[in-house]
Amino acid sequence: WLSSGAIGPMGVVAVLQSWDELTERDFAEVVLGTDPDTWSTIPVDQVTGMAGGYSSWAAVGADRILVHYQVFNRGRGEPGSSVVVIGCGGVGLNVVQGAALASAGTIIAVDLHDDKLAMAQRFGATHLLQNGADADVPEQVMELTDGEGANYVFEVVGVPELVRLGWDCHRVDGTLVAIGVHPSDSEVALPAGQFATTEKTLMSCLYGTSRPTKDIPLLVEMFRQGRLQLDELVTHQFAL
Repeated sequence: WLSSGAIGPMGVVAVLQSWDELTERDFAEVVLGTDPDTWSTIPVDQVTGMAGGYSSWAAVGADRILVHYQVFNRGRGEPGSSVVVIGCGGVGLNVVQGAALASAGTIIAVDLHDDKLAMAQRFGATHLLQNGADADVPEQVMELTDGEGANYVFEVVGVPELVRLGWDCHRVDGTLVAIGVHPSDSEVALPAGQFATTEKTLMSCLYGTSRPTKDIPLLVEMFRQGRLQLDELVTHQFAL
């Protein structure tokens, strides 16, 4: 993936820098802490999964875990906010879950497929919109947000047209977070006249703007408390 050209050399450097602190300490120490009395609170198969086994942690992966922080850190969502998530695959589902954990009031999931929308509902989506050639998603979002648009929109697919869709879905002074990895030569067209009249914000996001040594232990604790759905993300398991 790093050699695909999707993010370029500087993107690779940024990815590595976001995890460089893990080279200074053992991964298990960072994730599980240094108190042996607390280690037994996580089932053994899930602990090994975090290090490369077959549990839900392995299926989720570091990028899936840290995607929650695209809501907490990058989106800076406040309780009661309205959120639109465009794309409900593995990453998008965790954005939905992150929005629910951040106590968003309205969570609107957008996808082409009914089964993915059904999954999004199980992860906390309050409204489901099926995108398609005949769908007017921005208009439906306006109806669900009293004509204002969403406070936060997350584009989680990597398609330029969906970034524009997200732009049309969020409100004046709203925030659009582009998470999906786009082809390096793609471009997004936005209505420039709105830059000076709406104060809308478009921002990128890399690994949830996370600090692994701080954020991963918090997510582990959420899992211990039953607040974080990880097993539910696993659809199949394959032996090597």
